Amino acid sequence: MTILVPKIRNPWRVTGLLIALAVVVLFVVANAHLIHVAQKSQPDCVPHAKSGSDGAHRAARSSC
Repeated sequence: MTILVPKIRNPWRVTGLLIALAVVVLFVVANAHLIHVAQKSQPDCVPHAKSGSDGAHRAARSSC
């Protein structure tokens, strides 16, 4: 019994396309992960100096 295997004309083209597809998928997944982490890691309101007259750093814009 013979197993029929389809012959691919240009295997390098298929390999290149699969590698390119894998890179694009990896890029999209990595960016989606970064966006997810950035949205979930928003810090709560923290106490900070209300005025910078004493030499302490203060927030540019208070979110509290």
